[in-house]
Amino acid sequence: MRWPAGAFLLLLHGVWLASATLAPQTLAAEPHSAMPGVAVSTALRGLDRPIGVAARPTAEGAGPNVLLMDAEGVARLTTEGPRRLIGALPEGYAAAPGCLLLIDADSLIVGVSSTDEGAAAGPALLVYDLPAEPGAGDVKPAQTIAIPGASTAAAPSALAENGRYLFVATSGGVVARARYSSGGVGALAPLLALGEPGARSAGFSNQGYLVLGLVGEAGVDLSFRRPMGTSPDEALRVATGLEEVSGMAYGLAGRPSDRQLYVLNPRSAEQGGGVYRIDANQQSGKMGCDAVLAAAIDRPTSLAFAGENVLYVTALGEEDGGGVLLRIEGEL
Repeated sequence: MRWPAGAFLLLLHGVWLASATLAPQTLAAEPHSAMPGVAVSTALRGLDRPIGVAARPTAEGAGPNVLLMDAEGVARLTTEGPRRLIGALPEGYAAAPGCLLLIDADSLIVGVSSTDEGAAAGPALLVYDLPAEPGAGDVKPAQTIAIPGASTAAAPSALAENGRYLFVATSGGVVARARYSSGGVGALAPLLALGEPGARSAGFSNQGYLVLGLVGEAGVDLSFRRPMGTSPDEALRVATGLEEVSGMAYGLAGRPSDRQLYVLNPRSAEQGGGVYRIDANQQSGKMGCDAVLAAAIDRPTSLAFAGENVLYVTALGEEDGGGVLLRIEGEL
């Protein structure tokens, strides 16, 4: 199907979204099953509460820079296995699921909630300068940045960046923005007050729209907003048909027109949990989208592309202590 000029598809994928190359289908609810053209393998197993993965492509031949957060801290994935970079977080903080983001090769953002009931309590971002060598378990954050406007009981729920600005959403509905550079991350300033439950996922389309996953009347909606200005207006909102979305990522295909949006449903595989590709549709003259199951996964927590057609996903698995880091490859 060819899409008419001016359609919202420009927003959904940053450029024209072509009709899907793989037909929507329902998969059996088995952990790690995937649609044709997509393969799921286990990179690591037996993890304790893996709640975050961050990745950035590196020079050709060097392999991707993939970081994993679990109950023991942050580790880098290597050919010899995980190598611990950062141990326990500072006292008084707990890592927020899905809130791990590399803003460059050596700078890591960790979203945290506060376990401290003191005057300084509240959600924050920890900024780490990653050590060159693994094994430095006592690395301290270079910066601790409070999230303005967020209640002390709130927690970060999503992180996103566009090369100049860092964005954080909280469970209380606040979205804040900060400028960053090689010199560090600036102070966060309130950008949006969405109300509870707020955005549970965030990302950037290839044309620069800030995309927020918001809980609507019939499930999760995708809200597209220009990220600049004092209070970005909503350019478009479409329903995904999913009841929950806990993470999102755009692919890294060579051509922007081939890059598609993927989101996580954090439920068990039996209840529809897994990775979904967001495809556009048109019904009764209105633009919408379909959530197409790409891989059924038990209780996924975060996702990150490490290169073209290579996606990493952390998942809690069926039981405690059964956490995994999955590698998904194929027609993504």
